[in-house]
Amino acid sequence: MKTTNFLLTCALFTATAFVGLQPISAKVLYVGTGAQWSGKPTSDVHATPNAAFTAAAEGDEIWIAGGVYGIGARLELTSKLVSFYGGFAGTENAIGERAKTPNGKGWEFANPTILKQAATISNAMFYAYSPASAPANATISINGLTLDGSGYENSGISWRTGTTLPTLDVSIKNCIIQDFGTTGAVSGGGISIVGAEAYASFVVDSCLIENNTGSNGGGVNVEGEKTIRNSAIRNNTATGTGAAGGGGIYIYAGTAATG
Repeated sequence: MKTTNFLLTCALFTATAFVGLQPISAKVLYVGTGAQWSGKPTSDVHATPNAAFTAAAEGDEIWIAGGVYGIGARLELTSKLVSFYGGFAGTENAIGERAKTPNGKGWEFANPTILKQAATISNAMFYAYSPASAPANATISINGLTLDGSGYENSGISWRTGTTLPTLDVSIKNCIIQDFGTTGAVSGGGISIVGAEAYASFVVDSCLIENNTGSNGGGVNVEGEKTIRNSAIRNNTATGTGAAGGGGIYIYAGTAATG
């Protein structure tokens, strides 16, 4: 058993220049109560993240008001790339209006949004397996959420690149990812990012990844041209033996870390 606790501020080697994040033209759907999102079209307000995701189309954004929401089925991004944002009071008209905890870390919001796993889910709460295409200048974000695995046997976020997508930016930012566990041969308890295929950028920024378990990377399992910065990875445990392991982070051969 290997447990690692450290603060990570580094970039995993990339030969691709960082591209400014530009969102797809998007419709916004809302999660919370009608009282929280008063003034928004009632048809666009949903009670759960799963319901909003079902109603969303490619490129839409889902804004989730502060609260605790049970997740009973994985959010399948493989064929429908949708962005998720949390930390809202419900009065905001822009993502930048969300209130942060004074003097807090990047992942600390005044209105925390907690997605708490409520049933067994295959693979991960957020799952993307080799998306085949992406619109030009597309940005997919998972931002401002606490993902709580409740001790279930899967990852928080599992993303396999699989296909080179030079027009796609993926951003996982200002999130807490905690209490997930996996035992698969290729696994990261908190986040698993597998595949060396290039995107415009793939960035994990200002996240807290803690109390997760995985055979290869208790906190994070990563391969290829990805960036992790300004993040705390702590109290994660690797169960793998031999070549496997990495309590905090498991980095595949050929992926160089600098920082």
